[in-house]
Amino acid sequence: MAGDHTLTPQHSIITSGEVAPLATDYGGRMLYIFDLDGTLVETYGELVLPGVAARLMALAARGHSFAVATNQAGPAWRLATGEARYPDPAVLGARLARIAQKLPPLTSVPWYVATGDGRLELSAKEYHTIERAMCGASEALNLHIAADLAWRKPEPGMLRAACAHYGIPERRALFVGDSDADAGAAKNTEVRFVFADRFFGADSVVSPVLDLQGDS
Repeated sequence: MAGDHTLTPQHSIITSGEVAPLATDYGGRMLYIFDLDGTLVETYGELVLPGVAARLMALAARGHSFAVATNQAGPAWRLATGEARYPDPAVLGARLARIAQKLPPLTSVPWYVATGDGRLELSAKEYHTIERAMCGASEALNLHIAADLAWRKPEPGMLRAACAHYGIPERRALFVGDSDADAGAAKNTEVRFVFADRFFGADSVVSPVLDLQGDS
């Protein structure tokens, strides 16, 4: 599906401590969607970044919902080019599972993984092979994998899928990421966005939990 590029009145990209008013019909419960590389862990690594574990535990204690949305086209590039510098799908799947084990609030939540890349010409069968290998190496994870380019950020497919999974309106979701592609994915929805360094930083000006006491 194509992204809706209209900036709605309800949408806001969070760049400061200001938070747009939201409805209270969900009892303060929010959906927090996280990018992976450069947001939760070091890019292409497994080291959890500072502030991440504590912030997730605080949010989980307040009953908020979580999802992960990550572009991971490396295995497709490996299959298309034969270059070993790109990750093997089974190795990538195992990496995702290990990261989740380090972050308990994320072990049972949906992980949305976009494996497609518009620069590649792989068949549906080839992408299915990638997806099976990833799932086989990360059976403990709730993986949702798609090569559909509507899922690849900055397209909004993964964010919309996460909101639909929980039955939470986009306006009650916050996407935390580290790139322009992440910000673009949120811009194409009513999901709000904040950069990871602001959200997880020790001197963050963004509220760690958006219960929004002043909602109206």
